[in-house]
Amino acid sequence: MPPTPASKQNIYLFHGSDNFTATQKINHWRREFEKKHGDLNLQILEGERLTAGDFTEATNTLPFLSEKKLIIIRDFLRDAEEEDRKTVTEKLDQIPDYCVVVFIERDKPDARTGLFKKLSKIGSVIEFVQPEMHELVQWIKKEFERKSSCIGNREAVLLAETVGPDLWQMSGEVEKLSLYGLDKPIDEKSIEALASPNLSASIFKLTDYIAQKNSRMTLRTLNIMMQSGDDLFQIFFMIVRHFRILIEVKACLEKKMDGTQIAQKIRENPYPVKIGIGQCKNFTSDKLTQIYRKLLQIDIDTKSGRIKTQAADNTELRLAIERLIVDLCA
Repeated sequence: MPPTPASKQNIYLFHGSDNFTATQKINHWRREFEKKHGDLNLQILEGERLTAGDFTEATNTLPFLSEKKLIIIRDFLRDAEEEDRKTVTEKLDQIPDYCVVVFIERDKPDARTGLFKKLSKIGSVIEFVQPEMHELVQWIKKEFERKSSCIGNREAVLLAETVGPDLWQMSGEVEKLSLYGLDKPIDEKSIEALASPNLSASIFKLTDYIAQKNSRMTLRTLNIMMQSGDDLFQIFFMIVRHFRILIEVKACLEKKMDGTQIAQKIRENPYPVKIGIGQCKNFTSDKLTQIYRKLLQIDIDTKSGRIKTQAADNTELRLAIERLIVDLCA
């Protein structure tokens, strides 16, 4: 988002679901700044411990033998005390031109706060959004090429579907597979054997298979998640959560709302909302409600003891989920 005419050219906010790219960008800025102005004119501050007084002192201190200083502030909008956020909001207009301040947030900041509104008005607010599937596939292929390894388009799509859009995790998976594939191309068997499935991405696949009434692939996806070490209760929670999101997305679509409006309305990241919009085409509102009620019944039965669970044995819960899958795919 470009600065408004009245904005200050030295204040930035980086945020969004793609924290990996945001971090890469800030690290690039940091390296280039240090080359030109030296590391003595760089400060990295943690929002949880940063007070308004510390902020004023940091921004008002002159750079050492240079024209500029760079201050990077992590998670201030999320972690700072409310009074400190208010005071910093008031002081943004007073930041000297020699001082470049970059706020970087791991979580989506609350756009209703005074600090976010002030940064949007006078600074440059840059949102980093997780890549779409086609963008993710291209990113994967470029990363393998950069590491002097080779992956085909079909295999890149499989890896994208398995791991999902979290580039932190994907970066690690690419590193692991590229080392494995130094002397040979990456194939489907190596991806299935070595790549760690992302729970959210697996839930999306599982939901797609339910919509297709493909019980075999749905059960296989559930089994892969469990073999990957994901806790069955967490898997079940994510399934329930995803169908709740689908119900909310479906209701918004019936009101002719677009993806951005829906994400704001239900307070979810744009990526799962976009996935939900696509999946909602495969379910009626009544069907989603029916599935959600059956999931809640399993939850009630688990908490009431009808479905017995133990730390070392969740067989009954697994069987209940599998029976529901078979029933939904019948």
